[in-house]
Amino acid sequence: MKLTDFEYYFDEKVVERGNKLFEENRVLLDSQFNTLYNFKVKGSKIYYVTFSLRKDWVISVERCTCPYAERYLCKHMAACFYYLRKKLNIQKETMLSEFLKKNPELVEQRDNLDKVFLEK
Repeated sequence: MKLTDFEYYFDEKVVERGNKLFEENRVLLDSQFNTLYNFKVKGSKIYYVTFSLRKDWVISVERCTCPYAERYLCKHMAACFYYLRKKLNIQKETMLSEFLKKNPELVEQRDNLDKVFLEK
């Protein structure tokens, strides 16, 4: 999972609730050491989220103290990912943009098709 596209790995409602927590300023970066981040998120109580972020934006070893996180990715994790993506000024990538980066010739083909249709 990457910080640029983490939404694809979450249940839709969970990621929406995480975004709401983030927008309501309920996320606090508690500490950072090298690639390890520790957050406090205020939900119904304070939950602690920890994860590692590599230079290529891959997230690993994600943990949260809420009971939901014992089995699933939780809204507190999503809130922290939104927070960090904004703080580091990282753009959200869609699967299509990732695919086009790996296949630049398709972008040129699309541009050529756009010109054909626009000329008509």
